[in-house]
Amino acid sequence: MGFNGRRAKAHLRANINLLKNQNFSRVGHMEIYWHGKTCFSVNNKEASVVINPHEGLSDLKGDVVLSSLDVATPLSEVKGSIKTLAWPGEYEVKGIPVAAIKVANTLVFYFEVGKVKMCHLGDVDSVLPSEVLQEIGDIDIMMMPLGEGTNLDNKKAMEVIESIEPKIVIPMAGESPSAALKS
Repeated sequence: MGFNGRRAKAHLRANINLLKNQNFSRVGHMEIYWHGKTCFSVNNKEASVVINPHEGLSDLKGDVVLSSLDVATPLSEVKGSIKTLAWPGEYEVKGIPVAAIKVANTLVFYFEVGKVKMCHLGDVDSVLPSEVLQEIGDIDIMMMPLGEGTNLDNKKAMEVIESIEPKIVIPMAGESPSAALKS
């Protein structure tokens, strides 16, 4: 049974309420930090992943860096980083399975940390092609662009949510996660 638009928006609002007025969320034994724009760090006891550490950030630590940013975009230093992945393919770094798929002009990453399957949609601008949806499969936590300054208006965002049906959606927006619903 798929989401309908009303259910998808309620799902998104509930998840934004988890993040309201904070840049941190705890899911089980995992911590997810939002560092602004499309940058997140995901940490558990065994490993940590930093996604899109755009220029101007400091004190980031992680084992794996994932970047869907344009190749010309400088990245902030991530202390402890073993590997930076910025191209399509399947990888495993420090026990973390990671896959990157080229979709239009961005990379979509899906990876697993502590048995939680996550997906970072990069700068996606539409519903993913069916073959990509089949490849990523079931997603527990999805990070997606939403709101002003992104390629997805709310209608397109709801279509993306309905097509993937993640358990939790974390919006990526310029100012704050809750700003995503204001547009």
